[in-house]
Amino acid sequence: MKRKLILRLLLATLAIVIVLFTVLVVHIWPKIGPTDQGHLNWQLARVDFISEIQGADMDLLKQVVGQVPGVTRVHVDTTHNTLVYAYQPGAVNQQMVAERINQKTTLKARPFVLDKAALETGCPAINRNGFSGKLVDIIRSIKY
Repeated sequence: MKRKLILRLLLATLAIVIVLFTVLVVHIWPKIGPTDQGHLNWQLARVDFISEIQGADMDLLKQVVGQVPGVTRVHVDTTHNTLVYAYQPGAVNQQMVAERINQKTTLKARPFVLDKAALETGCPAINRNGFSGKLVDIIRSIKY
């Protein structure tokens, strides 16, 4: 009798685990399913604008930069007056993109270039005095 009960409990547990695993896979698969991996080697570049970007300028900027051979994606951020674009490495000259914007629009653009201190940190997005900066310092201090 005990043997039958244990066997039924094991089978019921196994069935529940299989059902839950299937539900998990069915929910995750549409999000991660087969993807195009061609974007893995894209690089990003930023263009800063001296003047403020208006709504009508956004579409023109996307069109002008999007027509540059090698540029794959363009995003205009009106709150920070910047434009970020993705491109294939070696296919685009950042200075040329800024000059093209200056020629084809009334906006004054300049490519964003990191200063020497930011380049030496390895990741200019990390605030050295913040939590992530301190965490990076701790990890770097570990000797192998």
